[in-house]
Amino acid sequence: MFFTSFCFRNGNFRNGNFRNGNFRNGNFRNGNFRNGNFRNGNFRNGNFRNGNFRNGNFRNGNFRNGNFRNGNFRNGNFRNGNFRNGNFRNGNFRNGNFRNGNFRNGNFRNGNFRNGNFRNGNFRNGNFRNGNFRNGNFRNGNFRNGNFRNGNFRNGNFRNGNFRNGNFRNGNFRNGNFRNGNFRNGNFRNGNFRNGNFRNGNFRNGNFRNGNFRNGNFRNGNFRNGNFRNGNFRNGNFRNGNFRNGNFRNGNFRNGNFRNGNFRSSNFRNGNFRNGNFRSSNFRNGNFRNGNFRSSNFRSSNF
Repeated sequence: MFFTSFCFRNGNFRNGNFRNGNFRNGNFRNGNFRNGNFRNGNFRNGNFRNGNFRNGNFRNGNFRNGNFRNGNFRNGNFRNGNFRNGNFRNGNFRNGNFRNGNFRNGNFRNGNFRNGNFRNGNFRNGNFRNGNFRNGNFRNGNFRNGNFRNGNFRNGNFRNGNFRNGNFRNGNFRNGNFRNGNFRNGNFRNGNFRNGNFRNGNFRNGNFRNGNFRNGNFRNGNFRNGNFRNGNFRNGNFRNGNFRNGNFRNGNFRNGNFRNGNFRSSNFRNGNFRNGNFRSSNFRNGNFRNGNFRSSNFRSSNF
């Protein structure tokens, strides 16, 4: 089927079979494509604004540069799809399958991707501001330079993900799995990462000011040069972590486990480390002015 440059505006294509079709440059605004089969289709540069594609099959489809603003793609199958430069603002993709998809440079602002599967996806430079990705699977995903400000990623799986230079300000990542993730240079200011798993993560140069990381697991993490001012890391596990040159001013690390940690030249002014475990840690040249280390364990540490 070849429909290049055709206009499908307001059309009703419910339950239609469009497999292998060529819809490049097509106008699908306000169209009804519910339950349609679009597998292997070419929709490059298409306009899908306000369209209804619920339950549709878009596997292997090419949607590069497409406009999906306000569209309904709930339960859709987008596996292996190409959505580079696409506009998904305000779209509903709940329960969608986006595994292996290419969303580089895409705009997902205000989108609903709850329960979605984004494993192995490429979201480099994407805009996810205010998006709802609760319970989503982002394992192995590439989110470098992405904007996740105010996003809801609660319970999400980001294991092995690349979030270098990302903006996570005010984001909700409670209970998230970030094991082995790369968050170098990331902005996590005011973020909620309570109960998160960041084991083996790379957070070098990150900004965690005012963040909530209570009960988090940061074992073996790299936080060199990080800003943790006013952060809440109560009960956190930072064993073997590298915090050299870090700023922990006013931070709450009560009951934290920092055994074998490297805090050389770090600033702990006014910090609360009560009951903390700093056994065998390196605090050389550190600033502990007004810090609370009551009942802490510094056995074998280097000051």
